[in-house]
Amino acid sequence: MIFRTSLTLAGTSFLKNIIRNGSGKSSTIFSLCSGHGKCGVSVFRISGPDALSAIKSMTKINTRSSTLTKKAVFYAKILHSRTQKQIDQGIVLWFPGPNSFTGEDVCELQTHGGPAIAKLILSSLSSLQKFRPALPGEFIRRSFENSKIDLTQVEGLHDLINAETSEQHSLALNMYNGQLKETYTNWSNTLLKNLAYLEALVDFGEEDNLDENIYNKAIQSVTCLHAEVANHLNDSRIYEQIRDGVKVCIIGKSNVGKSSLLNALCNEKYIFVSGTTRDIIEVTVNVDGYMLVVSDTAGMRETVDKVERLGIERAVDW
Repeated sequence: MIFRTSLTLAGTSFLKNIIRNGSGKSSTIFSLCSGHGKCGVSVFRISGPDALSAIKSMTKINTRSSTLTKKAVFYAKILHSRTQKQIDQGIVLWFPGPNSFTGEDVCELQTHGGPAIAKLILSSLSSLQKFRPALPGEFIRRSFENSKIDLTQVEGLHDLINAETSEQHSLALNMYNGQLKETYTNWSNTLLKNLAYLEALVDFGEEDNLDENIYNKAIQSVTCLHAEVANHLNDSRIYEQIRDGVKVCIIGKSNVGKSSLLNALCNEKYIFVSGTTRDIIEVTVNVDGYMLVVSDTAGMRETVDKVERLGIERAVDW
């Protein structure tokens, strides 16, 4: 298996949002999770200490029922919390904390996907006390803060959402399922065990009942661990290529068919105008589950055309 160190994506905007945004755990957050616009189903997620009040205010479900002490699913009319007028009818899911994605009380509303329905439900949720829209990445942040997932799984989820090929999906899913976490845990345990051995050697080295080879065994174990970490870091570069795509650049003289080759590789016509390409055109291609980022560049030749010469210079730098 190929994984990468959790530090690789530490600078991405995805993790920056999670780290930067304060959790504000006293408030209950909500969001339209299925995206805006017309669709078959809209999903609204609510998480926080007052999530149950959304069910109380927006449905006729008996919230005193013992059913709500565990996970539950209801089919109900969805009402506006302020006017009590019906907005829609749909599915209400209840996940009491800590047995939820965020570790908090979580409610999800699944309704028809009309823009007017979404607008009214968001308005209804905004009318509830201590409710506010979720910040970018805040549901995941709360999940992380409540020890439901760790940072390696956050990265795995990010890659899983953005995966376009089967190989990207497979590697991201392994990370999200915690295989990288398990690797790091094993490394940590190995270091702690050898540290304990060496400390025992320092404290009780003169006693006869200690293994005489304890020092050599510890050194051998740590040396093997060092090699394993080095191999892991090398594999992480392969992971990054699979995640970001292997970059392939088509370079050659003018009018030798570079753009035609790109069109053939993609099985589509991305270049419509015959002649010399003057800009770099990037196209992603899925080859047996691996993403290739193919770039068509300006043809190499002597020219007095400033625009074409600039394109050639960019191709050389590429």
